[in-house]
Formats: sequence, structure tokens, C-alpha cells
Amino acid sequence: MGNLTMYLGERRKVTLAVTIGSAPDFTIIGPTWELTGNQESLAGSCAVDGHNISMEIEPSAAGCYTLTVSFGVATEKIKRKLQVLVLE
Repeated sequence: MGNLTMYLGERRKVTLAVTIGSAPDFTIIGPTWELTGNQESLAGSCAVDGHNISMEIEPSAAGCYTLTVSFGVATEKIKRKLQVLVLE
């Protein structure tokens, strides 16, 4: 995924585009997200639109966080991580 910088008080929609090699047709199963860091842990479910997974995050304190998105495709369990920096 990558990095995201945001300011304290912002609520942001994060979208992950999923590609599976040359497979044009697959189904994303049970996506969830978890935001951890700065003595805080938030979690929730994700929305799926085709091959895109989206979620809204709103950290309550400035600091560095890790956003972990977990989902399944066929028999595989996949995790992707994004570093989130929240500034005052």
C-alpha cells in the first residue's frame, strides 16, 4: 500500500484496489480493517465494490499508526498494511 498523512480531526476514506495477477474475475471475502498505534486500537468492516475495498478512519490522537486490511480471495488470506501519520 504505502503511506498516508492526515491531520487530527480528519475522517478519511481509504480505498485499496485489489489485483490478483492475471485473474480478471475473483471475489473479495470478509474484508476488515484495524488501526493500531499511539496506545489506540480501532477496527471495523470494509465496503467492497468490485475489486475495491474501502473504509473510513478517524484517529483520535496525533501520532504514527498502522492500518492493516485483511481479506480473503478463494482459499487465500491476505493482509496489506499502510502507515498513517496524524499531525496536529
